[in-house]
Amino acid sequence: MAFGKRTSTRIKNARSVSVAAETHGAGVAGELDRVLGLPAGSMLAVFTRLAALLVAATTRMNELELEVQREAGDDNAVLTARDEAHAAVRTAIGQARALVLAFVGKEARKPLGLDAEIPATATELADYARSAADALVRAALSINVSDNVGVSTDTLGKQIAAREVTLAGALKDVETEARELNAAIGTRDLALEPWTRAYRGVALTLAGLFTLAGREDLAARVRPTERRARGEEEPGDDEEGPTPPPES
Repeated sequence: MAFGKRTSTRIKNARSVSVAAETHGAGVAGELDRVLGLPAGSMLAVFTRLAALLVAATTRMNELELEVQREAGDDNAVLTARDEAHAAVRTAIGQARALVLAFVGKEARKPLGLDAEIPATATELADYARSAADALVRAALSINVSDNVGVSTDTLGKQIAAREVTLAGALKDVETEARELNAAIGTRDLALEPWTRAYRGVALTLAGLFTLAGREDLAARVRPTERRARGEEEPGDDEEGPTPPPES
């Protein structure tokens, strides 16, 4: 499932930082032992834990983004179902209106609940359909289409009512999915703060350690910026990764 541009870039930026810690931690740890007087093994553990912290925060953000996209996909399905149900109700009402107009007369549309203009929105159409179906069933008339063919208003009303039930269910599904999508978006957005904190903290720490070790090239690669934290790219971010440490 494809992520949005900002999410994809946040993942890319976070991965660049965590990979730099995992790839260059061991080499830089030795230099930091000389600069800071801290054992290389201890410094390597710091690099490992920093990378793990950022990976965990990014994984959580990814999971929540996937949930948003799953809910958005569900929304598309229920919206399609609603539109299909909407069209089916309009067709049934249109057919009933045409039969009444052709074989009973224009004046009969009002008592049969078919005089008003058919609403455009699905919610208003459902209300219209319920009213029309009830009026048609109560009328209990037989419409003579030809000498040997008749259609009862009861049948027309029940056809409309059945399709209205489907539409009403689809409308409820749309409301439910909209609430679930909004909840997923809210949860995802709340996760951006801890991710941003982890990203900035880890990236700043690594940039400082790389700088102390004399690897400003690595520090520049991981140093956080406002654009990177927002899920945007900086010029040059698409270039090749950090250069390897010079051979001793």
